[in-house]
This record gives sequence, structure tokens and C-alpha cells, in this order.
Amino acid sequence: MMEPTIEKACNAEIIFTQDEINRRIYEKREKFKRDRIAELNYAVKRTKKREREKYLKLEENRVINWCKKGKFLEDILDFSSLPPERVKQLFAENHP
Repeated sequence: MMEPTIEKACNAEIIFTQDEINRRIYEKREKFKRDRIAELNYAVKRTKKREREKYLKLEENRVINWCKKGKFLEDILDFSSLPPERVKQLFAENHP
């Protein structure tokens, strides 16, 4: 014997699947929801990518400023979150 809530849902499903118009409306609604979720996920990924690029640009500017102030490469490597190869490249390009 099923619980009343489950039984009610099963009966509603049977009636619903017999009605083609309601089924199409339901399918369109579900498709809209899936599309909207996909759009939002894409927007979130794009925003994260932009934020990451913005952060890296700020970090590169910080490293460049340290180089121009005459800081040692080892110190810059210790305090920067950039990959060591990128820090070394910026150091070579900007150290006096």
C-alpha cells in the first residue's frame, strides 16, 4: 500500500500523461527551465573567468611595481601568487 501523497502524485501523473496538451506545456516549461539554468551556469563561468583575468592583471602590475622599486627576484617570488615562470619573465622585462 502506497502513502497517500505518493498515490496522489501517481494518479496525477497518469491523468497528466494522458493529456497531450498539458504534456506539451509541461515539456516546454521544463525545457525553458533547463535552458535558463544553462544560461546562468554559462554566465557564472564567464564571470569567474573575467574575475580571474582581472586578478592576474592586478597581480602582474604589483610584480612590475616591485621590480621597478628594485626588489629582489626571490622576494617577489615569495610574495606573488603568479606562476614563477611569469614572475621571472616580468622581472627580466622590468627590473632596472
